[in-house]
Amino acid sequence: MKTKKISTRISQLRRAEASKSLLAFAKVYLSRHISSMPAPAHKEIFELLENVWRQRARKLAVGARRTFGKSTIITLAYVIFAICFMRERFVVIISETASQAEGFLEIVKKELVENELLREDFPELTFYKPDANL
Repeated sequence: MKTKKISTRISQLRRAEASKSLLAFAKVYLSRHISSMPAPAHKEIFELLENVWRQRARKLAVGARRTFGKSTIITLAYVIFAICFMRERFVVIISETASQAEGFLEIVKKELVENELLREDFPELTFYKPDANL
């Protein structure tokens, strides 16, 4: 019983830390995708995205070279953050092709299904079982 209480408290602390900012969320739950020391330009994108959900009518377009990490920040970190903290009612993933957008959606689904920290810290979300057909 004591172990369960400790585990619950750790989960609460992790979730509280992650709720502070999109970057904090990404560092806690998506550390295998996000560098622990993001470049200043990456930090700027994280901040711009936070402003989008604070100022609801804002729109954002980000342009940067290939392999910069735009998709990881916007399509993975922001989308999962929005889902976990219910920041957005609907999320639309747009890419150059439909198959690219579908691929990004599959990565989001996989993270929601297989990321143990997300499953532990956000039990109010309904997650598919890892062996379920996505």
